[in-house]
Amino acid sequence: PESNIELHELLEKRNKNVPKYNDYHPDGRLRYYDHESFFLNLREGKFGDAYAIRNNQPPNRVLEAKFPDQYRALKEDALPGTGQRMDRVAIIGQDGVSDEIRWAMYYQDLEKYFDRVAISCDPRLLSIFQRSFPKYNFTGVARRWPSIPWRAREAREEISQINLAGKLSNDFYHEIASADRIMFPEEIALHSWASMKVDGPSPEGCFDGAYLVPQPDRTAHWRKKLRVEADGKLKVGLLWRSALDTSKRSMHFLSVKDMASLTDVDCHFVCLQPLIREDEMAACKQLGIKIYPEVDLYDDFEEIAALTSELDLVIGISTLPLEIAAACGTECWVLTMAAQGKYLRLGNSSGERDLNTANATVYTGDVDGDFTVGREVICGKMLTRAQSDLRSRVAAVPNQKDNRTTRVGTMNEED
Repeated sequence: PESNIELHELLEKRNKNVPKYNDYHPDGRLRYYDHESFFLNLREGKFGDAYAIRNNQPPNRVLEAKFPDQYRALKEDALPGTGQRMDRVAIIGQDGVSDEIRWAMYYQDLEKYFDRVAISCDPRLLSIFQRSFPKYNFTGVARRWPSIPWRAREAREEISQINLAGKLSNDFYHEIASADRIMFPEEIALHSWASMKVDGPSPEGCFDGAYLVPQPDRTAHWRKKLRVEADGKLKVGLLWRSALDTSKRSMHFLSVKDMASLTDVDCHFVCLQPLIREDEMAACKQLGIKIYPEVDLYDDFEEIAALTSELDLVIGISTLPLEIAAACGTECWVLTMAAQGKYLRLGNSSGERDLNTANATVYTGDVDGDFTVGREVICGKMLTRAQSDLRSRVAAVPNQKDNRTTRVGTMNEED
């Protein structure tokens, strides 16, 4: 459904006709994880309610039953009280790598409560996370999705629940067993919001700056290279689709040809498209979008971070290179083609500031909330505005990235 009202009506009908959505545990929680209600609450900006629903997933239930004293989830005593500390917390990374990068924004808060912090993450994030949060101990654990076949005995046989086994290795399972507290990344954010007596992120509380630190030698390489090749022009990264192309995801995608109007503005454009196809490479060449073939935009997160940290701006859909760029302090314009993309990022806010991604503004082309006006209208309206704003940016600020203050330090010409 393209509107929240339609989704409300659909869920009301579902609840009346599907018995399992009226089956509750003695503690009052629904016996099943209600995925659709989770997304509806996110779309309405009810982040706390949404993640309370998500807390009903099987992995959470398993942890709650097996480690009742350590996994306190959303309970008030999950974090130490005022003036108190605990020895060790174990954070179980989950979801996709872009989600991990967004939630890492809140990792810095953990040192206020715990002496030792252990966090699992996608192996490709291991080095950049360890550099960015040097006081913490990170462990690389490859994600295994239940919908994708994987070997049943892959050093995870000690974990009885398949969804939880997709997030944990045997080694990290031992790690969480000896921790004082066990948490998922979003639970850190939920407790942070609760401490500020808000239900979720707000435009006023959005983080500006960088919380991930790229490799200094690689940033120096790209700073020098881009300074020469851009020749004083604004350095702008472009991407238009995710590397994973499915029917569910493709509704959010654009094409390289959709981005053509942006290239009319006099900038140094850099292709950030992962797993780019031959026809897209040909279009980039025609439009003057620079491709750096030495950068693996799908797997080499360190090089993506180094490159995007030296850009002035990234424009595109929300996918890995944009999320890394934002986390490294680069301004991003997030293009949203569908209702879900818009409302998951803005909630019930009337502004355009992305509530989930640092340093990001949301661009959309709906007509007063109506996404049924057609792709051509939405895309045209959105990119016309982006082009206009880009022209204004070029005219006003030729280069704004020589000095940046970051959350974990400062990066400047001498770094």
